[in-house]
Amino acid sequence: MISIFIKRLLLAIPVLLAVASLTFFLVKLAPGGPFDADKAVSPQVLKNLNEAYNLNASEWEQYVAYMSGILQGDFGPSFRFPGRSVSEMIATGLPVTFELAFYAILIALLLGRFYVEAAFNRDYTMILGTTIFFSAMIVFFNLLSDLAAMWLNPRSRDTS
Repeated sequence: MISIFIKRLLLAIPVLLAVASLTFFLVKLAPGGPFDADKAVSPQVLKNLNEAYNLNASEWEQYVAYMSGILQGDFGPSFRFPGRSVSEMIATGLPVTFELAFYAILIALLLGRFYVEAAFNRDYTMILGTTIFFSAMIVFFNLLSDLAAMWLNPRSRDTS
């Protein structure tokens, strides 16, 4: 069992590196830059921003810096929240993510027990009813989270 886990973990490393590389180059293919959506700035300020975020280097130098940073656990500065690093923001949210995952697994195990029991008893009405109920709950909470995100995001209410 441990050998399977280690093999899967080792296979995940090239996959993660490939995904990081693909993400880097897809973002580079997108038109514009990271500061185009912000308010108009002078060319000198834009030059200083590009220099501060190493955007004036060649794409190959940026890629090497990006990948070496990822391998060291440094995901660079945040464009949205100046003065904070992405690694710091991930570290802040990780405990909450683990707690949420723990409760999700706990609920899945408890509900899975009832599904297995219903399958052994051939109680298809219970299986169908709970499937419809939980599917409706997923849709409902997705709707609530979308409405909350729309309400909290000031850009979604921008009418200009």
